[in-house]
Amino acid sequence: MQIINPNSKYDFVGKQKLFLLVSSLAVLASLALVAVMGINFGVDFRGGSEIVLRFDKPVAVDEVRASINAMGFESPDVQSFGAADENRFLVRVSRASVLNPENAKTLQDTLAREVAPIERFSWSEEGGDVVYIKFTTPLRDPNKSDDDTDLAKIKASASSLKLATFEVSRRGSESAPEYELVAQEVQSTLAAKLSESFKDAFNKESGVERVETVGPRVGKQLREDGIVSVLLSLLFILIYIAFRFDLRYAPGAVIALFHDIIITLGVFAALQIEFTLPIIAALLAIIGYSLNDTIVIFDRIRENFTQMANEKVETVVNTSINESLSRTLLTSLTTLIAVAALYIFGGGLVRSFALALIVGIIVGTYSSSFVASPIMIAMHKWLEKRRLEREKNQPPPPAEPQHPEPSPEDFAS
Repeated sequence: MQIINPNSKYDFVGKQKLFLLVSSLAVLASLALVAVMGINFGVDFRGGSEIVLRFDKPVAVDEVRASINAMGFESPDVQSFGAADENRFLVRVSRASVLNPENAKTLQDTLAREVAPIERFSWSEEGGDVVYIKFTTPLRDPNKSDDDTDLAKIKASASSLKLATFEVSRRGSESAPEYELVAQEVQSTLAAKLSESFKDAFNKESGVERVETVGPRVGKQLREDGIVSVLLSLLFILIYIAFRFDLRYAPGAVIALFHDIIITLGVFAALQIEFTLPIIAALLAIIGYSLNDTIVIFDRIRENFTQMANEKVETVVNTSINESLSRTLLTSLTTLIAVAALYIFGGGLVRSFALALIVGIIVGTYSSSFVASPIMIAMHKWLEKRRLEREKNQPPPPAEPQHPEPSPEDFAS
């Protein structure tokens, strides 16, 4: 099936300067968008909690936002989720824990006042909902191993603040015990307080459908690992193409992949779409898709170099792009149909994933022919120029000594 004649003579290479100019402007604009507007990192990368709530009766988004804000989760992102009659909401908060610096200080003051003076109080935002306490005076008789009145007293005092329900355990030695307080997880705390706020409109047992929590340290690690994974994939692609073909092909392929990734990031920055772990997966898929298309064109160029040995490199590359054009368009269109279906019928993270693929497929198809190929031509000319200069600068081979043929008189003598 051919939708374009393989013998077509479209002069793509003749317009390579225009294509490279358009690509350069698109990359610069994308970098500017990323620098000015920034990437809207999701909970996966910045840390925090993502919660899906379902109400039994219709409630307003503003009411849900105000209720969650009153719990100490500042500036929560609340939006309707799913069909309108499902009364579901997607909530994102920037903290992965119930405790924050303000109520942690309140907890410390309350325990010091109601239980005993505190020698050491250890809590950090990275630690989340775990607090370590050591009191200046023992709360229990070390000889009574079954005496748990100290645990009950600490739990009652901490829970009286209504921040959360705390689980208290003893650590350290019997003579100098320390105490570990673990606040109830975000899910349970939200369920209890939303039930108080919305009464019969919210079911405490089933209202919180899903909670995903990522600590700040883990989020930072995931962000760094995502960047490293993309860079390593590009490095190994560079090495692979250098061996699979030769050095003239590798830089064009990798620069085209950078071009695709940066423009995709620019689209996400412009639209402020949340950037999550599935988007990293989409970027890696884009790299694979674009590279596959580039290698098909490079294979055709390499074949034509042997069949068109007397032609200029521009003619060889232009012919190869024209011969691959039908296959490129058919592959891209069929892939786009599948991804467009994901975007139209999918929801939430699936739509973001599909959008990244749509942008990547369009830009990747373009870059394989109009970014990678012109750079390959420039590399070919540069390597040929260097080869000719080396041959020119090489000293001529030494002349072989001349031995005259002996004459008949020499044999006679």
